[in-house]
Amino acid sequence: MLLLRPDRSFSLTAICVVASSTGALVGYGIGHVAWAALGERLVEMYGQADNFLRYRQLVEDWGLWIIIAKSFTPIPFKFIAIAAGVASMNLLTFTVATVIGRTLHFAIIALIVASWGQQFLQLVAR
Repeated sequence: MLLLRPDRSFSLTAICVVASSTGALVGYGIGHVAWAALGERLVEMYGQADNFLRYRQLVEDWGLWIIIAKSFTPIPFKFIAIAAGVASMNLLTFTVATVIGRTLHFAIIALIVASWGQQFLQLVAR
């Protein structure tokens, strides 16, 4: 849509940020609920409680930066959202990092399309 309507890049970027951030909050909730339902028992059953505590500490210390950096990788964002929920990352920190990361991600895409979109369309038309 952005290639065909570059004049709407701001509104399309905003829609993508809101939709993606909402989906990330749903993923966070899934991870949080799944952890409460059975995750803790599984970790204890496999004797990995200490490793999980280290993971939680890592998320607590670096979660904001992990979420923002993840926005630029090809790995689906839902994986990190679910993992943040499992680790019970601070929800406000998660939300802020998600909005920042997704805004940067979609703004860069809009900038690339604005810069080279017409050349791409001409190439495809050939």
